[in-house]
Amino acid sequence: MSRFWGSVAFLAITAPLAAFAEERQLEFDPANFADDSHVITNPWWPLRPGHQMTYEGHTIDDEGEKVDHRFVDTVTDLTKVIKGVRVLISLEEDFEDGQMVEQEIAFHAQDKDGNVWHLGQLREVYDEVELVGGRVWVVDTPDGAKAGIRMEAHPEVDGVEYSQGFAPYPFSWTDSAEVIEMGVDVTVPAKAYSDVMVIAEHDEETPQGVFQTKYYAKDVGLVQIGYLGDDPEKEELFLSEIVQLDETAMNEKRDLALAIDARGYLYNATTPAERID
Repeated sequence: MSRFWGSVAFLAITAPLAAFAEERQLEFDPANFADDSHVITNPWWPLRPGHQMTYEGHTIDDEGEKVDHRFVDTVTDLTKVIKGVRVLISLEEDFEDGQMVEQEIAFHAQDKDGNVWHLGQLREVYDEVELVGGRVWVVDTPDGAKAGIRMEAHPEVDGVEYSQGFAPYPFSWTDSAEVIEMGVDVTVPAKAYSDVMVIAEHDEETPQGVFQTKYYAKDVGLVQIGYLGDDPEKEELFLSEIVQLDETAMNEKRDLALAIDARGYLYNATTPAERID
């Protein structure tokens, strides 16, 4: 398995990232999106309704113990309208030692140039089986929240860092990203992939010099997650399975996403989620 631990690109990003200044936030213009903006075909991150990707790995807990970690990302057939743009809804489920710890629905849309934008998310946190809280942001809610780009139309190693969205406290979403490597070979349980792209992500809450790395294979999407720097969590996840859900499984995930959406109506600036026609 090829991992990215060296090279000029790594050295270039070890310096502290600039504060998440206002000028780094991207301007979001609904006019740049077509009516089918929920159809996401970007080759580096295609989102196909019914597509489910499972990742297996581990993190390190506060006591320094390794904890089994599983992450399931399901592209639903649900949409909603945020600031005049129709988004596609993904359902993300996070498990540690077999217990649900977090689930969320995330909202993405593709602009006319092929960039995939992130317009917000609704996250719920669990203590074993009990829902203990949730947080939500979408464009302009809370005041000051802005959309960002999750995947560029034509990514390349150019030393340019870009915003993946911004939400003020209490969500405190400040993620930014930079392409740091192209042409990497990666082997994960699901398959061996070549010509993989590596993106380094950082946020203001993470110590300087620590990055989450995400590996993307063309026509597949995310295949591996790692880290750079002195990351106390040392999270590593590897794509273990890709499936196209059958009708029964799709109904189950759709119902779950709709239930999360219904619980989130403090963000009533959006339309309710609905199934794609």
